[in-house]
Amino acid sequence: MAAPLPPTAPPLNSPVFGPVDAHGAKRSPDEVRIILEILDEETNVFMKDSGIDGPAARELKSEMPEIKWVVLQRGPVRQANNPSAALIGRIRDAKAGLLRPQQAAPAAIIDTSKPLSEVDKFILENRLDQNAAVSLRNEREDVQKMVMMQGPLVNCRSPAGALMARIRAARQGQTV
Repeated sequence: MAAPLPPTAPPLNSPVFGPVDAHGAKRSPDEVRIILEILDEETNVFMKDSGIDGPAARELKSEMPEIKWVVLQRGPVRQANNPSAALIGRIRDAKAGLLRPQQAAPAAIIDTSKPLSEVDKFILENRLDQNAAVSLRNEREDVQKMVMMQGPLVNCRSPAGALMARIRAARQGQTV
């Protein structure tokens, strides 16, 4: 029986979908074939459930197994206005994330020579990048307070993205 697929995508230099698993154990050709068949089966179910058109489906099917795996892990795209366009975007994102080394956004610049404001403390505690920090600092004080009262962002997959969603909602007097 084939080993289960990993819960997150491996780096491309890790042949998890090939003849050697992530731990260095060799796989038989049948194991490799079965793993790839399962991935193809899951890909077909994903496309059917998501309502993907022919060209987008062909693009996903032609991708390397690692790219397919990353796309599938994000879940179906049926809720998107244009599921096929959303799929193409996910493929692009997967390629960008796997083929290029991850680059962290520059850290927020904070003047430590003077006492930290509540906003600066929030920025530091949540490890926000420079762009997110500037966005928060440029908001009205009531918006800043509403964003900060919703709690920390450190457990968010994208703290900067979560911050921007909170800012948009706070401008309308809502919370996320």
